Amino acid sequence: MRYTLDGLEPKGFFKWFEIITRIPHGSGHEEQLSAFLENFAAERNLVCLRDQMNNILIRVPATAGYENEPPILLQGHMDMVWAKDGTATIDLEKDPLELCVSGNRLTAKGTTLGADDGVAVATMLAIADDDSIAHPELELLCTVEEETGLIGIRNADLRVIKSRRMINFDAGNSHEICVSAVGAKMVDFNRKFSGIVKEGLTQLHLNLYGGLGGHAGILSHKNRACCINIMGELLHMLSRQMPVYLAEITAEGPSIHGDCQAYVSVPEARVAEAESLLQKQFREINTRYEKTDPNLQLEVSARQKTKDILSAEDSANIIRAMFLLHTGVRKSDAEDLSIIITSITFSKISLKGGEFTGAYSIRSLDNSVRDMWYYRTEELLRMLGFQATVKHTFTAWPGSNHFVMQERFAQAHKRLFGEDIKILHLHASIEVNILMEQIPDMDAVGIQPTAVDFHTPDETLFIDQVQPFWDLVLAVLAEKD
Repeated sequence: MRYTLDGLEPKGFFKWFEIITRIPHGSGHEEQLSAFLENFAAERNLVCLRDQMNNILIRVPATAGYENEPPILLQGHMDMVWAKDGTATIDLEKDPLELCVSGNRLTAKGTTLGADDGVAVATMLAIADDDSIAHPELELLCTVEEETGLIGIRNADLRVIKSRRMINFDAGNSHEICVSAVGAKMVDFNRKFSGIVKEGLTQLHLNLYGGLGGHAGILSHKNRACCINIMGELLHMLSRQMPVYLAEITAEGPSIHGDCQAYVSVPEARVAEAESLLQKQFREINTRYEKTDPNLQLEVSARQKTKDILSAEDSANIIRAMFLLHTGVRKSDAEDLSIIITSITFSKISLKGGEFTGAYSIRSLDNSVRDMWYYRTEELLRMLGFQATVKHTFTAWPGSNHFVMQERFAQAHKRLFGEDIKILHLHASIEVNILMEQIPDMDAVGIQPTAVDFHTPDETLFIDQVQPFWDLVLAVLAEKD
């Protein structure tokens, strides 16, 4: 088999990473990768547990001299977010990713790369496949459907885990370890609306696009444009000048939204005025995002044939929700503003044929603050005629009570690179949150090779940052009590 990544170091990591990219493994479609991992274990006579969710736990015996050392759990998720741009022609459910190496950057042509969290699976396979690597007994836990709500680990039987030390490969970077993560509430609000018939209207198609988007938790401090909120502001300001009737809205996905589309009807005699008002308001909005989202665009076009519309009152309540339920930071740490305590993300909106679906998430290191913001948003939605339903709740991981793993990473990093390792308090919920609820005495840290733009077709793994990550992890595994 010919490998695009032949010659890259560490060789084992890049070999297994490329193999993984040839197996479709989007969220909810992990069966093939799960079977592959099970077969990997069988070929090496390793104990493997595969549950009904397709989560995989593989046990790797200690190498010589490490038989009496405490076991360590290595953990990550096998699913990736499937996203592609207009240049991609592959079928993500069937085809391998098209890997591209450009200098120091590893990407996939027109699609997400799956470094989130293919780096975890590749790291675990490379370690398990190399008898020369010194380590205690290892438990390799690969979970499913992390990207859709930590579903796999929430349904896993974690009682089978023996380890009380853990390295998660879904947070941090090559020179940074994660030591805490926020809890979250993920909330839906849905409603069925009745359409109306009204003469004398013209429908406008609003296409808002070009925002950078990105991971809503990791990038919340970047203040990137959420196109759901911008569309809400545009339509809210327009509705202050004339009647506005919604027909369709689309913006789906778990991330900060870089695009949003809407079909709205306005009085026929005021179409030119509406277009002018929308563009004027957009120009004002656009100045706010000159640095964060320089390619933000708005296209407005009129159409003769109109779609079913909602009443002005129902339209106004949806627009108010889009305008008021704002994506962004709510609270930062008083002593270190780089540590975000609480944020809210408008994660989905869809209106078609009178069927409305909305979703948002509240993240916080403080569970009581998380709940307070839920009650605030619930009250707001109730006043607008919606009922909020909590879909998932995650308790915060405030940090570990034991610090062996953190100290080992700090010491190994100083020894290898001559600098202190950075500490990350992650503004996202990861699988450590769930595991710590059930195994509170777990000593956990998170680390991964440096990558950027997760959940987008611009997702990039920096090739030269994999080797330091690899060296650091192996140095920690080789430490003895």
